[in-house]
Amino acid sequence: MSDLHSSTSSDEQLFVLNQLNKVLKFVPNERTFYNSQIKLLDRTYTYIYDRSKCQIELPEIPRENIIISSLLSIRQLIVRIGVFYENDSTIQLFFGSDPANERLFSVFNPSDDLIEAKIIRRGLIQENMSDYDETKSNTTDLAILALDKPMKDLSLNECFDPQFTSFLSNSNHIRINSKLFLISYNGELTDNDDLNPYKYEKGFENVTIDKLNFYHNVNHKSVSIGRLIQESSSYDPYAMHSCSTLRGASGGVLLDSTGRFAGIHVGVANSRKRKQNEFFFNKDTFNKFIPVTSTAFQEFINQSIIQNIDNDELAQKWRCDTK
Repeated sequence: MSDLHSSTSSDEQLFVLNQLNKVLKFVPNERTFYNSQIKLLDRTYTYIYDRSKCQIELPEIPRENIIISSLLSIRQLIVRIGVFYENDSTIQLFFGSDPANERLFSVFNPSDDLIEAKIIRRGLIQENMSDYDETKSNTTDLAILALDKPMKDLSLNECFDPQFTSFLSNSNHIRINSKLFLISYNGELTDNDDLNPYKYEKGFENVTIDKLNFYHNVNHKSVSIGRLIQESSSYDPYAMHSCSTLRGASGGVLLDSTGRFAGIHVGVANSRKRKQNEFFFNKDTFNKFIPVTSTAFQEFINQSIIQNIDNDELAQKWRCDTK
């Protein structure tokens, strides 16, 4: 999910910036990685469209592998969200299709492919978060949104049948260092300051904005491959992973090596801050996500999702056992 600063004209850009300046802004961090073994930046893999068919090719994974099937099945459920701050009490959200360039999200001339949405709830009830609160290390950065019209090409079951019983069992526990696959949108970097967090990282000495954008297929839905680094715990709802991302990837879906829904990507974990308020990354900085098996995720489903479903059959499919 991205805060949109770009626009189609100077007048529109000024309008958007004026709106943004009315509220407190938080800049989410994302983390890309350098593979020291092959001496290359990690990259993402985009979907390939051939008329009505779609395919994706991943290194060392045959097309008939179950993860390929899962990545293709979940593809159309991943959408890009643009956020406009209208005033100090409301946020305007728009959903876009693939590819979803930031210029698609225009204030003055919104595309017909966009769907407006509003926030129903953010975080857990007991966390009492507003739409603008900055998330803390132990708060749950999840939200439920309501769209003002149905999305194209999505059936009710695709949106509301998570099949929780298939992945909440103990047999589906993901082990440390197991492969994870992140499906998300990476936003285009335009400011060289976005390279500052990597100034102390080996392998990033000659990296440019253009190179990061190219390796991450910006503005297109793509897949990043990484591993589970650290599990969530009773005092920290977030787990850590090494799937490479750029800004805008938050809200992406993580699958495990068998294609099961593993969690929601949130952002970066363990970044450091100098006295001059300068953020930087080190060897302990990874990306983080909320696992679907965590108590925080299951509480959010029971508190927010189920309470907004008026169909008993669908509600039963979403219910989680948090005991």
